[in-house]
Amino acid sequence: MDKCNSGKANLSISKVQPSKALNDRQSDEGRLIIRTKRGIHVFAFEDILFMEKDLKRIIIHSSQGEMPFYGRFTDIMERLDERFLWCHRSYVINMDKIVWMEDNEIYIEGNFRVHMGNNTFRRARHIFSDYLDKKKA
Repeated sequence: MDKCNSGKANLSISKVQPSKALNDRQSDEGRLIIRTKRGIHVFAFEDILFMEKDLKRIIIHSSQGEMPFYGRFTDIMERLDERFLWCHRSYVINMDKIVWMEDNEIYIEGNFRVHMGNNTFRRARHIFSDYLDKKKA
């Protein structure tokens, strides 16, 4: 789990109604478990595309759709593995889901795009390159 310097990000998504998360967030062998008032949501790491911070909410974008809840990235990052890149204060990206990176933008499976500043993009590209090198070894 890496963090890049701040930068601006633009991403168009549809909004859904939030559900308040309880304090009992955990991960278990490659899964992120979120408990809310409405139920328990289990996400396999490989199904998570990225997470977006919207004020006090985190929106998990996955192959199953979107799931918003109230929380902090610092709490979530403790439960994720090295494939997740905290490249901007508003985004955590699953590096296994990056399709390509160019012109200060990261393109993610599902036609998502995150735009960031020069320095943040440069650092994210370096971290992504290191991640790919480690996966080869």
